[in-house]
Amino acid sequence: MTSVTDALTDPGYNARAISAPYQPLWDAGWDSIHNGEFRSPDGRVRGEHFNLSGSRNWRITASLDEDDPVWKAWFSSGTPRVLVAAFLQALADPEPVRRSHEQTVGLSRRRITLHWQEWPAESVARALPERIERLAARRASPPPPAPPTPPPAPRRAR
Repeated sequence: MTSVTDALTDPGYNARAISAPYQPLWDAGWDSIHNGEFRSPDGRVRGEHFNLSGSRNWRITASLDEDDPVWKAWFSSGTPRVLVAAFLQALADPEPVRRSHEQTVGLSRRRITLHWQEWPAESVARALPERIERLAARRASPPPPAPPTPPPAPRRAR
């Protein structure tokens, strides 16, 4: 998912992501249910941030119907918070996902809309250099300072 890597390479992303990982979801109109649960405006994607044996974990599921999951994501408490936040930012992006015909085989077609579009070879050839230029332009200004790092927990002597 290029949007995850793009978010991670944004100079100011780490500070924003660590302080408010849910913000992209709320900005996109997602609902907060309770106890760390959230869902997309159309109800097809649900997630939760929960405590399992003292560890904070994330579970996210996308479904076309209640019993028809398309994909599931699981992040353990050991997953860097900035990576979870980048995933949530990509998840909140309203831009349709571009897929080849082979990637749509087996998907339930009752609730999705497919639009086939041919792209001229010149457009495809320009896409990567344009993306690289866009990403490189972000480095032109200095990044904001990173948030303070909490002090390490004291070590216990035995």
